[in-house]
Amino acid sequence: MKRSIGLSIIFVLTLAVVAAARRNANQLFGSVEVQEDVNAVVCNDKDEQFTIVGSKEPVRLPVGRYRISSWTLKYTDKDGSVWELTSKEITHKKTFDVSEGAETKLPIGGPIISTLMVNKDDLDFYFRHYFRGQMGEVLELTKDQSRPDPPKLTIRNKDGLYQETLTFKYG
Repeated sequence: MKRSIGLSIIFVLTLAVVAAARRNANQLFGSVEVQEDVNAVVCNDKDEQFTIVGSKEPVRLPVGRYRISSWTLKYTDKDGSVWELTSKEITHKKTFDVSEGAETKLPIGGPIISTLMVNKDDLDFYFRHYFRGQMGEVLELTKDQSRPDPPKLTIRNKDGLYQETLTFKYG
């Protein structure tokens, strides 16, 4: 009796492997181009998660619709410091389609949009500086895994008689 159970399990496992191999053999693929210094995490409509590592060559993914969960861009400057941009809020869960024989370019990475907002309240001015990606996503910038020094703002009048440099504060 134990032998028949063992044979049944082997038979069922063999059928499952053959079915999976047949499914993969029939699966169609398309190409996805990702900026070389970007890593992205994407999910397909079956909630399978893929990590795409940027390279010079396009990445192959099964045909289907995908959504971008997150992405990271790393850059090492001439002094050896590692700068990293990481997506924080991807609004509207940006999607892209992979089609057989077609190449899709992911809308992530550069160019990065740097925005400075200025508000005036009576005699005081308030400044807000932030980065956004091509899809409108909020980005966080770090240097060597820490927040870099806050940016500085230099204000001067037209004739140069007045000049002052202000340092932003986080928070």
